[in-house]
Amino acid sequence: MRHAGIGARGAGARHALLAVILLWLAGCSHDLTLPETKPEARPGEAPRAADGVSGQPIPPAATPEPVPASGLRPAEPGVPSAPGEPEAKSAKPPLYHWTETPTLDSIPHHEVVGEVNGKEFQVKAVVFQPGPHGWDMMLADKPLISDTADLTDCQYLIVELSEPPAKGQKLQRKMDYGGGSFRLVDPKEPTNWTSWNADNAFVLEISEWNVKPRDPKGHATQVAGTAAGRLAVCYRAKGDFTNSWVAGTFTKALVRYLPEVGAGVDLSNLPD
Repeated sequence: MRHAGIGARGAGARHALLAVILLWLAGCSHDLTLPETKPEARPGEAPRAADGVSGQPIPPAATPEPVPASGLRPAEPGVPSAPGEPEAKSAKPPLYHWTETPTLDSIPHHEVVGEVNGKEFQVKAVVFQPGPHGWDMMLADKPLISDTADLTDCQYLIVELSEPPAKGQKLQRKMDYGGGSFRLVDPKEPTNWTSWNADNAFVLEISEWNVKPRDPKGHATQVAGTAAGRLAVCYRAKGDFTNSWVAGTFTKALVRYLPEVGAGVDLSNLPD
């Protein structure tokens, strides 16, 4: 009986002590502030937002396009730089400027072409051949049907050479009447041809002259070889024609002998 009484008194003391501790905690609870705890995210899960904020993850900020130092963004290719304005196009410069004194340095590094009476003169054939008074250079706006064919149904320029052509030769003519002519469509009668003779000047350099002698036993018209070089010819305006020119480089120009003249043959000395 003694042991049972002691156990009852010990249990009562413990309960009394616990009651005192609880009362003390209740009186001090208004001075205690527990720290806010945030729920931890599970592995592979986006971080959880605090109460009252959307739980969607915030997208990364967009990287702005780099802007040139001028502050203007470059226009896309083929797009006008300003609304309603077409792209600026550079004007095509003329290949040659008419002059009374053509020089070798003024010749453009371009295949020979011309401007005759305000219209483009496309050179499709360049021919060297003996003429009645020496060698001629002819430039036509249509190709030859064959290397031995005549120049027909086309416009052409005849340049009379003062000396027989040869490799390395440089010829120059000052502005004067004669020394060549144009065969052109008549400006007044487009269905007719006309010959234009006027003051003209030219400069010519022959860089290649690959020509064989005429074969006395060969055909009357013979292909002799080819030539290359550069040329500038200027015609002064006259009558219905304006200042005109033909200039540029040429390669593989046809060199031929014709039956009417031959090579170095003076027709005036031929028997009747």
